[in-house]
Amino acid sequence: MAQLFTAVLLAAVIHHECTSIRAFFQPKSELAPCQQQRRVGPSGKITSPGYPLFYSNHTSCSWDIIGRVGQVITISFDDLNLGGPADCETTACCGGTWIKLGPTPTGGEKVYCGKTVPEPFLSTTSEVWIKFHTSPLQVPRGRGFQLSYTVGGFTQQSCRPDEFQCLNGKCVLLHWACNGHMECEDNSDELYCESLIPFPSEH
Repeated sequence: MAQLFTAVLLAAVIHHECTSIRAFFQPKSELAPCQQQRRVGPSGKITSPGYPLFYSNHTSCSWDIIGRVGQVITISFDDLNLGGPADCETTACCGGTWIKLGPTPTGGEKVYCGKTVPEPFLSTTSEVWIKFHTSPLQVPRGRGFQLSYTVGGFTQQSCRPDEFQCLNGKCVLLHWACNGHMECEDNSDELYCESLIPFPSEH
């Protein structure tokens, strides 16, 4: 009887250990929670979860930026550090980790991955959606992304102190002026930038 009890107990322990090992190594199939967010207001920042630390694998997030009728939305990336090549234009090419924005002026979408900061996204509508997705298996991971956005029209009489007014009337963030990227449709944010660069003082 003692030998039978010992055998049953040993079998139970082995079963428990094997179950624990399977549970430890079993890959997770569910997406990491990330609520959809709705953004309103003249400007703001959006970052990937955990930025500037590494993002989690198998994450899916979305944001909606909403303006008033007649307004447009300007988005400029401050940082982009994702997996995949930098010249991809499809989610399949990016290898499962990407950020995409839409709609474009033609009704499509722009897909970004890699580590090269892309050109600004200039909308022609008062609503823009942003989707961020990471692969369940990608190694190594990046730090994700950070972007800034503004919402406004082309007939604004004046801009806030932290904004720059384009020649077409649109207000953009002041630190976008002379940053090497075109946030104003008429490129007026990049005019006369060389004259603003201080020359070294003579001794």
